[in-house]
This record gives sequence, C-alpha cells and structure tokens, in this order.
Amino acid sequence: MARRLTQKRSRNANAPKRGKTAWHLFFAEHREDVKKENPALNIHEIQKKISEMWQQCDEGTKSRYLKQQQNNQIEYEEKLAKYKEEQKNKRSQSKKKNNQGAQSNNNDANNVETNNE
Repeated sequence: MARRLTQKRSRNANAPKRGKTAWHLFFAEHREDVKKENPALNIHEIQKKISEMWQQCDEGTKSRYLKQQQNNQIEYEEKLAKYKEEQKNKRSQSKKKNNQGAQSNNNDANNVETNNE
C-alpha cells in the first residue's frame, strides 16, 4: 500500500503566535546562566541540565511560570479572536467585490446584447 503524501499546511504570517509554555519560559530565563556556567555544553546537554532544574523546582517557582503561561494564553486567545474577525471581514468584503464585479460584467454583457440588436 502506497503512503499518501501530505502537504504541510501553510501558515499565515500575520496570524498570532501561540504563547510559550511554563517550561519554555523557565528555559528561556535560565539558558544564558547555564551556558555561562558551562560553556562546553552543547544545546542538548544544556536542555537536560535545565530539565533537571525544572524537576527540582518547588511548587512556588513553577506556579509563577504557570501564571505567566496562563496570561500568555489569554493574550493569545484575544489576539486570535481579533485576527479571525479581521479575516472574516476581509472575506466578506472580497465576496462583495466579486459579486459587484460579476453584476457589472452581467450588465456590460446585457448592454452589448442590446446594442447588437
């Protein structure tokens, strides 16, 4: 049985980006410090080290990042709703233009037929 090739769905560059997770926020904040302490580590080793730090964090620290994540999620949802509304308005405007253009083409065709008679 042949595998079906799937195309990657293109993403609109103007669409809002998702917020970072708590882990990503923690990682971004601590990456430079770990890099300075251990300059010989590659990115995978840095990631392992920060993962260990994340697992050893107390609940208070994790909750701080989780609150940031929730705030980012709320902000993302607001931006997404606004973006979708703009896209909906653009589509409705383009449909109106297409309908007006089709009507004017029909009127032009009717005028041509009338003139030929």
